[in-house]
Amino acid sequence: MATAPTTTTYHLIVDCRPAYRFEILRTTDDYDTLEDLVRAAADYQAGELRGEVVGAYSLTFSGRFLLYPASIDRLGAMIAEDLRARPEWVRNQSIYARQDARRERAS
Repeated sequence: MATAPTTTTYHLIVDCRPAYRFEILRTTDDYDTLEDLVRAAADYQAGELRGEVVGAYSLTFSGRFLLYPASIDRLGAMIAEDLRARPEWVRNQSIYARQDARRERAS
């Protein structure tokens, strides 16, 4: 008897504020790989996408049966690593830091 293939899906939990609305909408974005999830989470963190990352989890299935859910640990560290690998983001951060230092000196 053949065993069903095991698959894992990755889910990013995001709080979004729809335009012209006061309530916050919590959504989940689905990804096929952890790398895609981290890249998207970094996009949210960098402000390229609207919303705030709340957390992430994975679901592992055997065929159509859920084997186990798991939270994704170290998500913040993975996001920071992805952002540091983006030259444009690093450049913008250094510009912001210089602007903040100038404002502090002017105060």
